[in-house]
Amino acid sequence: MNTKKKISIALIGSFIIFSYGVYRLGFEERTDEFTALPLIFAVTGLVGLIANLAKLKDSMDENE
Repeated sequence: MNTKKKISIALIGSFIIFSYGVYRLGFEERTDEFTALPLIFAVTGLVGLIANLAKLKDSMDENE
């Protein structure tokens, strides 16, 4: 499996984590105990998205 495929899979995973966190923050009923969990998912998913997009861009620039 080449690097571009690995980064793409990681990007999809980060997007799923980010989407789940945002969904839980926006549409689920919140309780005080579990408010932090969707926020953690949203933030870590966003960080993963940004990092993987930057890595994918660098990978594509190297191939050209």
